[in-house]
Amino acid sequence: MDRKQSLPPPPLCPFDAAFTSSLSPPCSPIISTFSASSSFSLLLAHSGLISYYDPTSLSFSSTTPTHLDHISTIASFSNDAQISAIGSGSYSYPGLHLYSNHHVGSVYWVDDSDTRIHKSRVTAISDSVSESDSVCYVGFECRHGENVVLVVDKSTLKVVGEIGRQSGNSAKSTGIKRLRWVQEVGLLVGSSVNWGAFGCSGYVRVWDPRSGEVVWEMSEPGGMVRSSRMGDTMADVDVDPEGLFLAKMGSRSGDLGVADLRMLGSDPWVYMEDTNPGLNGNWKVGGNVVVHCYKGNVYVGRDGELEAWSRVRGREVVVEGGGGERRWGVYRRNYVDKVEDSERGIIQRIEGGGDRLFVSREGVEGVEVWETSHSSGVKTIL
Repeated sequence: MDRKQSLPPPPLCPFDAAFTSSLSPPCSPIISTFSASSSFSLLLAHSGLISYYDPTSLSFSSTTPTHLDHISTIASFSNDAQISAIGSGSYSYPGLHLYSNHHVGSVYWVDDSDTRIHKSRVTAISDSVSESDSVCYVGFECRHGENVVLVVDKSTLKVVGEIGRQSGNSAKSTGIKRLRWVQEVGLLVGSSVNWGAFGCSGYVRVWDPRSGEVVWEMSEPGGMVRSSRMGDTMADVDVDPEGLFLAKMGSRSGDLGVADLRMLGSDPWVYMEDTNPGLNGNWKVGGNVVVHCYKGNVYVGRDGELEAWSRVRGREVVVEGGGGERRWGVYRRNYVDKVEDSERGIIQRIEGGGDRLFVSREGVEGVEVWETSHSSGVKTIL
């Protein structure tokens, strides 16, 4: 780290956050993926190893070797012990694997009626978060494209249910790349966005795990699209479990689309167009886009640039969306980083934990720590 983290940072202000330090594991410092939270350990995966950091002080705790050469998905399952759930993006290392300071156990997707389903890789992991719920949700994908979300009992490591099984023969049924559990409404949100020579395509699905049924879904291109939004397919999408809204970034316009998770319909999207020409003019079609929702804010990484869309307190507008006119908060966009920050490399992953934001970049050592300065105080957006 560049400086000592002796005190927790002040509340995270997206318009005043700055790069403060970098966390690099003691060996093999190129991070393949990571998982952040406010109470569990900060987990960094690198060259088949898992390094643990204290979420408050960011001090290094330990490193655990695994049997995988590469870890592409990781999540923390418990604050009682350092239980890490990991998966590899390679079909050579199928299954979900749990580690503490040693290998705890594994979960595989098998189907006795289909012999092709025996070596499936993990594409996404989501914990149920609730202490009263002992299950987690894991996305699996087979080599021939068949994919599913399995409900796994964390105490027994037994598969107790299947959700959203798909053939994987089209862009609308590729394997889930992101899973997030929304505890307040008891819904599971999954999404997958793919980039190709002709642009991007993707889908979002919302399930009720109790029934296993889809309660809402959309895909782009396709479905109901306003004429003014034709060709402006989502570059990435995420859900805010606290704010209870979906957020997507338009690949052509760079506009933010938001949808109330409690009022989803055929066309629930409300678009936040940035009227500041100095900001909106920099958006370029194509490139790498990462969207992450955290504490009511939407963070967007586009190539090497980091920006934040944050709600302006006390301001609402009447906008068209969700099947008619409705009131929605005003969101304002601001570039969080400086020019030298954006030149460090393409942003690969963004996650919030406590009052910090963590960012990893392709081919760059370690994970960046972003936080509000103690000297800046808490600022109100006017």
